[in-house]
Amino acid sequence: GQTEAALKHFDEAFQINRTLKDGAGATVCLNSLKAAYIRLGDASRASQCVTLIQEYFPDQQVESVTEELEAELAEAEAAGDAPLQAALHVQLGDATDKHHDVCLHHYRAALSLFQTLEDEKGVEECFWKISLIQIAQADYELALESLTAASRRFEAPSWRDGKPETVLHLAHLLYNSALCHLSLNNYHQAAEVLEECIKLREECEDEAGVEEAHNQLGIVYSRLGDTRKAMASLSRGAGGSFIQQDHAPGRVVGVTSLASTLMNLKRDEDARKSIAKHETMLSVYKTRGDMKSEANCYQILGQAYLETQQLLKAIDAFQACAEMREELGDTAGLAAALKRKGSALFLGGDMPGAIHDLQLYLHLVSDRADRKVFLSKNFEESRREEVEACCVLGRALQIKGELPAASEALKRALALSHESQDRVGERKCLEAFAELYREVWALKKAAAHLERALALSIQLHDKHGEASCVTALGQVYLARGDSGQAIKCLEEALALCKQSVQAASEAHCLINIADYHLNQGELEQAKAHLERAARLCKEQMDQRGEARALCGMSQANLLLGEAYVAIDELMEAMNIRKALGDRLGEGECLRLLAEAYCSVGKLSTARKVAEQAQNSAQASGAVVE
Repeated sequence: GQTEAALKHFDEAFQINRTLKDGAGATVCLNSLKAAYIRLGDASRASQCVTLIQEYFPDQQVESVTEELEAELAEAEAAGDAPLQAALHVQLGDATDKHHDVCLHHYRAALSLFQTLEDEKGVEECFWKISLIQIAQADYELALESLTAASRRFEAPSWRDGKPETVLHLAHLLYNSALCHLSLNNYHQAAEVLEECIKLREECEDEAGVEEAHNQLGIVYSRLGDTRKAMASLSRGAGGSFIQQDHAPGRVVGVTSLASTLMNLKRDEDARKSIAKHETMLSVYKTRGDMKSEANCYQILGQAYLETQQLLKAIDAFQACAEMREELGDTAGLAAALKRKGSALFLGGDMPGAIHDLQLYLHLVSDRADRKVFLSKNFEESRREEVEACCVLGRALQIKGELPAASEALKRALALSHESQDRVGERKCLEAFAELYREVWALKKAAAHLERALALSIQLHDKHGEASCVTALGQVYLARGDSGQAIKCLEEALALCKQSVQAASEAHCLINIADYHLNQGELEQAKAHLERAARLCKEQMDQRGEARALCGMSQANLLLGEAYVAIDELMEAMNIRKALGDRLGEGECLRLLAEAYCSVGKLSTARKVAEQAQNSAQASGAVVE
């Protein structure tokens, strides 16, 4: 009867057998773990055990969790055991959580049985699980109805049972209800519910939960126009201590950007703590000769270096991780390291290196394609990673001028996103195809793909994706010479970013609008937008965006006759990009510097800088014009 203790021992045994590469022993342990999880009613964990068996030992025969549960359900139905039927329907819903329609069917069947049995706890659990699916499907009105039903027992004055878990559960129900109200633009209701949620979480001393709720409350107050309350909530939410720190990067431009500014500062601080911790652990693992832990450490360090914009260190960490994974014979780990290194090389402007590593990653995952497990979250995640890799590869090939190969990479990404029903991935693929069509001046096709991507973003309630698609449409209209439609799209994208408090995206929208004004010869307007964008990027610690804004400001100043100011701005942008390890961006700065030196008659300097720009472009694999 000590199932939880047994779980711990089975898990330890599995880890040992996996290390020893004892397939038979590991399979026995996983099957035992699966049975234990089913006994505990945790169908999701049981499904993960099935996934591991099929991933690590593809030749082993294994019965899926759903098959076992369906067989048990048939027996329970034949025996007329309603409580067991209800419990099994819940477990089947948990096991099929990727397939929302199937999942809902089981939860609703369980709900009906629990209502007949007058099992209030079971009814509450079903309504709660149903609400989560409805939120995932963006059906917020129905989700609110389910959440109200799930919290019905809390309407009684005597709902408190002295357990903090009960209070936290109510707080979680209220938090999800507030998110639904926020999505439906019911700001007053959202504020009221969040305030109640915060009181309950403070009662339980749930600091992380209080911060989370304050962040949302700050956004609600900013939408209601109450700046004072918005500032108070946001500073309490994302760690207000960051506002007063000396290293905080400049003045916050406005309340709409405060939330993301604080979040970025907190994320940067967390990443730096992680770096300090894992750099210390790295030396310990090296001393012990523990190569597996050392490889894991390098993987984590690579991600943390990316978070803190230390691109060259990230590339070195992923390279070290890949070498160790290969030596250990860990194909899955090697593939993951190559994918991350390839993406980092792309960010650094090394297109040949990025193409090589991403193609090798895709080759490795193709070899393991027969291990598909469609009910597995691991399968879904691996497909998402593959789609992302294909999109980055397509962009790298496009920059290198290999357009047919870029098209093939994007076709593969699109097929994968359809296969795994990944609509976010599909949107990214359509955007990438639109960029490719814009490159070859097939503007009608580009616009058509962006319209499809925009429709998907609207269906997904993805404001960031919506803003991205509308921005790209504006650039297509600008290329077609339709300046009226172009500025309309660009300003709509800016409004979307402000509405959803995306300060970093807002900055890039301002840069795009400034490009429009530059094309129209409206230099002062362009400069004003770029100055604000540079301030936003600085406070968001978006060094890439800041360098882009500085390059734009240099072009405006050059056209206004302020050539030496333009040169200073380009030097600053180039230093930022050099520090980031962005060779492609550095090459762009050199090219613009050559033009600036020409404008002031420094032809010898301009020639040298132009040669450096050409060498930089060739080194990064970009097409040299």
